[in-house]
Amino acid sequence: MTHNGTLPRFFIVGTGRCGTTLLRKLLVQHPDVYIPQETHWLPILANYFGMQRVPHTEIFRVVENTYMAKGKTALERILKENALEPEDFRQDLFSRFGASAGTVPDFMAVFYGLLAERNGASICGDKTPDYGFCMTMLQQFWPQAKFIHIFRDGRDVALSMSKVLSFRYLVAWEINHWFGIAYKKQYEQKQALVVRSPAPSKSWFAHWRKPIPLQQPELPLERFYELWRSRLLRIRDEAHRLSRDCYQEIRYADLLSNPIPLLRHISQFLNLPERGNWMKEASTMINAENVQKNLDTPDYVRLTSQYASDLTALGFEP
Repeated sequence: MTHNGTLPRFFIVGTGRCGTTLLRKLLVQHPDVYIPQETHWLPILANYFGMQRVPHTEIFRVVENTYMAKGKTALERILKENALEPEDFRQDLFSRFGASAGTVPDFMAVFYGLLAERNGASICGDKTPDYGFCMTMLQQFWPQAKFIHIFRDGRDVALSMSKVLSFRYLVAWEINHWFGIAYKKQYEQKQALVVRSPAPSKSWFAHWRKPIPLQQPELPLERFYELWRSRLLRIRDEAHRLSRDCYQEIRYADLLSNPIPLLRHISQFLNLPERGNWMKEASTMINAENVQKNLDTPDYVRLTSQYASDLTALGFEP
């Protein structure tokens, strides 16, 4: 199986906690499609190297030092999911380069291609929600790439974000995206600002006993709503600068309530070849009841009261 510089073919982006993971899970049911876990390093690579030809070892150094909130690197998570040993993967990766140096797209075409090949796929995408902030940069790297922005009601997103460590960090540190602090140097600087202390026994993170941001024992739910709003508007602003016909928005609620027509629409947008009954099989993985699971909770009702006009302006029914 051969691959060329057209990989990745598409990017799934969003505010986070908005359905990107579900969409990834559904699309990989297509026998030709593979999508790795979140990468986060592409904006870092663009910042360091742009479109220069640089040694592949320099690019890989950034890749293997890009961290996630819980302390593992993004690469570790990808390799674990694929049952790959780090050194074996590194050797296989570097054996496939025709030269010792290349551009970031050169490197990533081989990287994505190797993972796709291992999964029996010929089409590779990327699911890193925060890449919605840098779609124009990604389009410079991959002019033919397409972007799917899946979005969800901000009340549901805020409730979900408030229970996730990475978003608690973003709110506490007033940062809008993770890749700004994902590289080792920035990550270690931020980790120096947290303390490890016992969590209340009934807390959602009591089992993990993860770092708690200093002087941030309580993070108001409203701040997670504002993070959602800021991220949504920033992605849409970025989309205005993309070339025509490469960007598509889909609603999380529509994916849950009417999956097969929406998957067919996405498949056509991505030019995926028809393959068996993958859409029907994928649709069985969806629980439509998730659309309204928070509807009557006190926090949801409170956010509705506070942000009714804002939700309407953003296209959501209060």
